[in-house]
Amino acid sequence: MVDVKNKRCEHEGCDKQPVFNLLGSSKGLYCAIHKMDGMVNVKDRRC
Repeated sequence: MVDVKNKRCEHEGCDKQPVFNLLGSSKGLYCAIHKMDGMVNVKDRRC
C-alpha cells in the first residue's frame, strides 16, 4: 500500500516523511538525510 495521507520529503525519489525545515516554519520539507544546513526538526519541538 502507498501512504497518500502524509507528505513525503521534497528530495526527488525520497519516500521518507519530512520533519526538517527552517526555524519558524511549521511544516517539514525534508527528511534527516536530505535536510539542508540550518534546518531544524519542526515536528518534534525542543523544550
